[in-house]
Amino acid sequence: MEDIQYLEEKGCLEYADPSYVSEKAIQRGMSQVGSLGAGNHFLEIQKVSEIFDEDAAKVYGIEPANADDAYRSFKAGKIFPSINPRTIAGTALFFILLIYGMAWITDIEPGEVGLTIKKIGSDKGILPETLDTGMHMIEPFMYDVAVYDTRLKQYQLDDIPASTKDGQPILVDMSVELGLVDKNVPTLHENIGRDYYNQVVYPALRSTLRNTTTQELSDEIYTGDGRISIQNTVQKAMRDRTEPLGMRITINLREITFQNQQFVEALEEKAKAQQKVEIERRNAEAAVNTAKKVENIAEGEKQKRIKAAEAQKEEIRLKGLGERLAKEQEAKGNLALYRAEAEGTRLQVNAFGSGATYASVKWAENMGPKALSISALFISSIISHLFMGFPCSL
Repeated sequence: MEDIQYLEEKGCLEYADPSYVSEKAIQRGMSQVGSLGAGNHFLEIQKVSEIFDEDAAKVYGIEPANADDAYRSFKAGKIFPSINPRTIAGTALFFILLIYGMAWITDIEPGEVGLTIKKIGSDKGILPETLDTGMHMIEPFMYDVAVYDTRLKQYQLDDIPASTKDGQPILVDMSVELGLVDKNVPTLHENIGRDYYNQVVYPALRSTLRNTTTQELSDEIYTGDGRISIQNTVQKAMRDRTEPLGMRITINLREITFQNQQFVEALEEKAKAQQKVEIERRNAEAAVNTAKKVENIAEGEKQKRIKAAEAQKEEIRLKGLGERLAKEQEAKGNLALYRAEAEGTRLQVNAFGSGATYASVKWAENMGPKALSISALFISSIISHLFMGFPCSL
């Protein structure tokens, strides 16, 4: 119980919450309660027996006659702060050096770019090389570092007052995506600075939007075609303005509200009438297309029938031509047959010596058996006449 009086917060912090201690930590430390704990922990008690340099001893908090702050605090049960000026100066120097050392460190996160700016000397200004993602050591007294976030950021512009070409008041809502190009950040910093959105982008957006809406008629904006034209025109103008400064921008025109309600109603009636006219026009085009389709079908049927008639006519013509050619071939065949028969007859006549003899033979063939003896006698007479050289009389 006596030890508890000398423990920090008497061993229990009022703001401590045991529920944040994991089960693993509890199990691991259970066996170490009342000790220094596992690991490289140790407790060493030393006693100063002799002081050789009192000034140095006071820096370490060791006073003569063993009356150091720690010992007196232990005996009195309360903390005695050191009042040694050297101790205070040493502590202050330590923290100054610590802060100075930490000031050397510059950490560039992903999506950022750093600029090194020389603050002292005749050549002070922005160094040409930028700082990429990572940790960099920069001397803090001679140099300063400006860090820019180059990632795309969203900006909302609501209820921007403007007017149309025909003088109707409107309110415009738009969204802007704005980012930086790493290599052009030095130019942006030198010409504008960190507050580039409020100094350049926002005023330019408002003025460009107002100048653009005055070029569009109300009905064109209301039907939608004018909105697209406004968005494209504003975006092109803003890119021409911001890209040379190292910015990349995208414009999205969200809403355009007409403030004159009666004018809006008139625009709606006009839009309805135009829509009705458009519907009638499309219906008329559909009727014309249907008529053309029917006409094309009729023309196709007509051409089909014409081709069928022409095919039938050609078939008849070819059939007649075929019959004529067949008859011609038949006639040629008969003529050849007749010629062959005539040639055969001529050869037979030549074989018999004269036409009279051939006629007699043919007569005998036609007479049949009755004329066989006569024919034989006649033939014998001819043979005798041809081979024996003397006449043979019947």
